[in-house]
Amino acid sequence: MKNQMAYPQGMLVRKDGNIRFQYRIPKDLQQHYSRPIVSENLGTTDKALAARMIHARKAELEREFARLRAEAALPTIPLRKTITDQQAAYIAQAMLASAAQADEELRHEGLIGVFAQSPLLGPGPGVSDEEAVRLAAAKGDYSAFTDRANDWLMAHGYDLEPGSPDFRKVAREFAKAMQKKVLIQKKRDEGEFVDSPAVPKSEVASSDVTLGFVVKHFLDNYDKSAPMFKKHQAALGLLLESLGDVPVSQIRQLQIDAYFDMLCCLPPRWADDVRRKRISVQELAKLEHEVTLAPKTFEGSYMGSIRPFLAEAKRLFGDSGFPQNLTVEGIKYKGTRKEGERKQRAFRKDELKRLFEGREYRAFAVGPETAPEYWLPLIGLYTGARVNEICQLNPRCDIRQEEGIWFFDFTEESEADERVTKSVKTTGSKRKVPIHSQLLELGFLSYVEAVWKQGAAILFPKWIPTRGKASPAAEDWFREFLRETGLRDETHGQCILGMHAFRHTLLNYGFNNHVSHVEVITGHAGEASRVVRGYRGEMALSSKKAIIEQIRFDVQPPKPKNN
Repeated sequence: MKNQMAYPQGMLVRKDGNIRFQYRIPKDLQQHYSRPIVSENLGTTDKALAARMIHARKAELEREFARLRAEAALPTIPLRKTITDQQAAYIAQAMLASAAQADEELRHEGLIGVFAQSPLLGPGPGVSDEEAVRLAAAKGDYSAFTDRANDWLMAHGYDLEPGSPDFRKVAREFAKAMQKKVLIQKKRDEGEFVDSPAVPKSEVASSDVTLGFVVKHFLDNYDKSAPMFKKHQAALGLLLESLGDVPVSQIRQLQIDAYFDMLCCLPPRWADDVRRKRISVQELAKLEHEVTLAPKTFEGSYMGSIRPFLAEAKRLFGDSGFPQNLTVEGIKYKGTRKEGERKQRAFRKDELKRLFEGREYRAFAVGPETAPEYWLPLIGLYTGARVNEICQLNPRCDIRQEEGIWFFDFTEESEADERVTKSVKTTGSKRKVPIHSQLLELGFLSYVEAVWKQGAAILFPKWIPTRGKASPAAEDWFREFLRETGLRDETHGQCILGMHAFRHTLLNYGFNNHVSHVEVITGHAGEASRVVRGYRGEMALSSKKAIIEQIRFDVQPPKPKNN
């Protein structure tokens, strides 16, 4: 039998013998590209050559995908409709550097033969590299670079009209990069070692520094594992949306004050309302809302983010025009909320009985379709865990056994569902919590096994994750369930509004029944300092098991028929 070459996935041979390359953009990155599929005519009928071209192109794409994913946590900057000469050159040089490095790696691995054509940038259909450069330089014909330039522009936050002066500016830079590529290729094909160009640093002229650039720089250099990182994301993303991606020299103190005035008019889950109502944040702020942002959120999340951002921006970008007078000092909360008015309390005994022994809850024990509704409140009751901590649990690795003890591993470091970015509120929130014997007796492990067999990477696959979190749909369901059972309580400072009430319930039980150290179960810091906690380490599972088994709520939930 003759050896046959294994051609790469994505190679399509047309009836006329010409070969195309198709590669689907991953779903999480499609917003960065003009089309969901990269489709290119390779301009050759030689399958062996086409295979080498595809390997090089895939390497280039995967490198760019990795860069985009590394920046995925940053706030979305509106697509820009114009581009400077400096940024056009930067993008073209970045493409050349990425492609040249991919080509160099393929040659090192022996995947591109001596004197074989190697596509670093890739010309248009049926056009050689030299011909593409000649047409660009002699006649201003940049058609060979249109598709690739558009993809890279979209990936870098630009939406330029093909044929426009700005787009042609970029295409010209790509043609100049192609000319350098031709020289690199010739030298390599002749057996000369040529280092790939370094990926250029994004150096922006003072007049080009925009708010989006400064926000991105701040978040790029912030510890992404720090508890405040996500708050900074939200606060700075909203600031950028409110002010626009304007040159920093144009920002005024009145705009900063207006931003905080707008915050006082927004509801607590304003991002959900913006998405649901399909309106801008500014339009949402003009509507009447029964409940608005709380003073604690205003100060801790938004003032606590904008304050360090302004300080850092003035320090680093003052000589690029960032105003030195911008401040949050003197800005006051102008909302109608009072501190602590939405604080949740513990469930009373009669309320727990109504919740877990009522007809509504009994209906959840009838079969697998309602198993998530059955197990979520019980896990909340016997762990005091935050709802997102529970919902992001991966049944394949976060629920397991050590030293004969089954436990939940609340962590952000284990494997996650591809739709979920795991997070815990603080460093102390990372913890192992033994599974209470009441849950085991009710058959919780059978439910875990059923979900595991489905191949799910979240504990409740029924509730679809949104915005990187596993819990929004579950939170909404439980809030509605409280209304349905008549247990929702909006008494000032003594509320029952959602799953968070279970944290108070567990801690309250421990306090009133002389059960010590319940805070290690819920993940609260406790009285010990961070230094002491660091030296002391995490409590042993056996000790935690002894604590949690002292907690016995006087409720008898129905046993589920099957999971």
